[in-house]
Amino acid sequence: MKTLTCLFAALVTAGSLFAQTDARFSFKGNVLGMPLDKFKEVNALGTVRVTVTVGKKKQKIDAKTPICSDSMRDFFGDSNNLIDGEVVCNVSPGESNPQLREMQGIQLESVIYRFYKGFLYRIDIDMKQSEFEGVRSAFTQKYGNPSAFNGSWRWLRDHETLVLSEGPTSGPAVPTAVFLDSALSPKKPIDF
Repeated sequence: MKTLTCLFAALVTAGSLFAQTDARFSFKGNVLGMPLDKFKEVNALGTVRVTVTVGKKKQKIDAKTPICSDSMRDFFGDSNNLIDGEVVCNVSPGESNPQLREMQGIQLESVIYRFYKGFLYRIDIDMKQSEFEGVRSAFTQKYGNPSAFNGSWRWLRDHETLVLSEGPTSGPAVPTAVFLDSALSPKKPIDF
């Protein structure tokens, strides 16, 4: 009976470890492949006062979060070089919704969600250098051990990739994390 109990405990432990390392990539419940309309629904956390351009004048308005490039021209986030069918969203512009930029007590600098043809294909996270080890530890705890290469760490799941980088070796280091689903991404060069 003890042997059977030990075997059952070992299987449960192995199953939980397997589930941990096979988890789909996500941040704050926003899973790669999530539809844009569902993303907007689950991340609707009120409004934020923003400055937008109306004609030739700047004007303050209340905008619902998340702020997305498909509904606001003056977007808070990286909306440069968008291709047809691509939308970028920010759930916590400025100082609004800071809990959506927090990870195990670490306050991240920014989190930008990218959609292509209506599906989440990429999440870009910027952080302070002092937070890098805490973020790496949290990802390792959630997704298992990464493989290291040239100051970056990479986790792979089929067509999904998570790359955590300490930043360039010259100039100010800006650590980043990029979640990417290559099966959903636009067919253009993607910089990490």
